[in-house]
Amino acid sequence: MVISKSRLAGISACLLLIWAVFASTPLDVPSAAAQELTPDTTPPRLALPGSVTVEAISRLGVAVTYTATAVDDSGPPPNIVCNPASGSVFPLGSTTVACTATDAAGNSSSGSFPVTVRDITPPRLILPASFKTEASSRLGALVIFANSASDAVDPSPVVLCDPSSGTVFPLGATIISCTGIDASGNVAGENFIVTVEDTSLPRISGRVSPPPNSNGWNNTDVAVTFSCSDTASGVVTCDGDATLVREGDRLSVGGIAVDRAGNIATATMSGINIDKTPPTVMIKSPAQGAEYLLSEPALTGWEVRDNLSGVGRSIGTAGSGLAIDTSSLGPHEFSVTATDLAGNSATVSNSYTVVSPFANFDVHKTEVGLEGGAPRDEFLVEGVFETGGFSNGISVPNEVVTVTFDGFTQTIPAASFVRESNGLGFQYDGVSGGVTRFIIRDDGQFLVKAEMLKLPGVGLEPPVSFSLRIG
Repeated sequence: MVISKSRLAGISACLLLIWAVFASTPLDVPSAAAQELTPDTTPPRLALPGSVTVEAISRLGVAVTYTATAVDDSGPPPNIVCNPASGSVFPLGSTTVACTATDAAGNSSSGSFPVTVRDITPPRLILPASFKTEASSRLGALVIFANSASDAVDPSPVVLCDPSSGTVFPLGATIISCTGIDASGNVAGENFIVTVEDTSLPRISGRVSPPPNSNGWNNTDVAVTFSCSDTASGVVTCDGDATLVREGDRLSVGGIAVDRAGNIATATMSGINIDKTPPTVMIKSPAQGAEYLLSEPALTGWEVRDNLSGVGRSIGTAGSGLAIDTSSLGPHEFSVTATDLAGNSATVSNSYTVVSPFANFDVHKTEVGLEGGAPRDEFLVEGVFETGGFSNGISVPNEVVTVTFDGFTQTIPAASFVRESNGLGFQYDGVSGGVTRFIIRDDGQFLVKAEMLKLPGVGLEPPVSFSLRIG
């Protein structure tokens, strides 16, 4: 409680009056001991802190508690008043605290001391832990990270990092140094590491040249080449190119790619089929050097083999199983071309000859029997062919017929052939109405019977030789 000076004076006067009353009244004290009352004019002694320095805990400052004391020579303890009072929130900077101590007699003393609220605590950096990231090119990787700082006093401290977020970091480890600065100039620094690495495998692909045909086969050497690429550290090895020269199916070639980071990738070009050998063609019919009678029915036939890719197709002069061409006399050629699935081809040809069904039937070893003695206008020749016969299917066109007896040859034009019940025959109306009849039987027997045959100068005495040729 604070007592004003005027009130204090009133109280003092009252005390003097009481003292006077007590003095005029006899007491149980020696009357000779007169006591004297002395006024209190000494101010109390005020004790204050020299100075107070505290750390701010927020942007408002900090609540500061201090102790101010005072002593007095007499009476109760003095009353102390300080402004700002202890426990008040002091702002940043220096604030003067003024204090006054007043004793019971109204004496007072004053004093002051400074309170300094300061910010010397650096901000707290909030940074990511060290981390790794994958390279996206040979330059490294674009790295983005978050950084911030907190501070008790400054709500927005500045954070600077070097290298900064959004920078392309090279391959390898990079130390990022970050500094945080608050409004009071306090500085904090921390580091973390960003490692840009290449853990991705390089890319490798292969190609073959020339490419296979539609059947998946090559009939030449095949070159296999590999291409390699790497978006990060780059390729240091791209190997495996080869040329396949040997034949075979399901051949393969392997390639390898290595990047500067040591990552290894492999590729295999498989399923390569090479057949450089033409197929083998064997013509069974017509056989090489075969002879066929004119218009003789005969069928083609051949076999094709291929031991690797397999037979693709084969084409003959006539289709397999179809008729051989015997429609004209003379030499003929029959060819077969075969192609395997790899595209290799082979052509084989056989030569054959189509002959007249009566060509050079030499029967001179057969004796000729003459009827009624010689010379007669009528005779009969019978025997067996030394060579060949023919089947019923032969259709002989009109040809020139040549008959030879004992070295004498007569040419008979425009023979008219007819089918006999027991063979093929024809007859010729000879000179002077004579008829010569020839019959060639299916079993190889032949018969020549002549009537009025004019063979000037020829005496048909047995044995005689005989030959017949058509064509």
